[in-house]
Amino acid sequence: MMNNRFIIFGFLRFFVLFCLVALPMPVYAGGLTIDEEKQSLRPARAVVGGLYDGLRLIMKKGQSLGFKGRLTHIESVLQRAFHFPLMASVAAGRIWQQGTVEQQETFVKVFTDFSAATYASNFASEKGGVRFSIVDSFFLGDSVDRARVNSRLDRKDGDPVRLDYAMRRFGEQWRIIDVFLDGKASELALRRSQYRAVDTTTGGLADLTAYVRAAVDKIKADQDEPLLPAIVP
Repeated sequence: MMNNRFIIFGFLRFFVLFCLVALPMPVYAGGLTIDEEKQSLRPARAVVGGLYDGLRLIMKKGQSLGFKGRLTHIESVLQRAFHFPLMASVAAGRIWQQGTVEQQETFVKVFTDFSAATYASNFASEKGGVRFSIVDSFFLGDSVDRARVNSRLDRKDGDPVRLDYAMRRFGEQWRIIDVFLDGKASELALRRSQYRAVDTTTGGLADLTAYVRAAVDKIKADQDEPLLPAIVP
């Protein structure tokens, strides 16, 4: 009886060891294991983390910086996080190809200004008790150059907001190329839909640039603080 038990336990131990050694580890994008995938995605997560660090700073110093100070600071943060040339070309749609190189460069600049003004306006203080956290990250399909970094924005006075970032690797640098609200609503798709309604029959891409520039000016005008020094008689 004891010999039979010994034989059974010995077989089971051998079988378990065989499975651990012989069976392959789970393989993910690009033939990576799950541990290798996590390691490879650290730079992509760091980009989103850097964005959130910048937002925390302008919220913490929001009142002392003022809108112009927040705008100046967040511009450099956004430039390191987002690939604005690609995003601008996608948002512009078919009208992008009709523009000259100079017009395209101007549109990218104004498109970037709009993003910076939006962030500087929306993240003005810590009053709402906003907290950012990265939830998970993964490669898209079999590609190791495209990924998604999912995050959550928690507020004391509201429900959590899910913010997912579509990432793409350009050389050795990861950049955000789109943002999804609640995992569904694409920021680029929304912008493209808005821009499609703009009348560009006369000036083409220049007309769209003027439309976005007007939106930037409106955000600045809506700030509580004056953008220009008051003229004292």
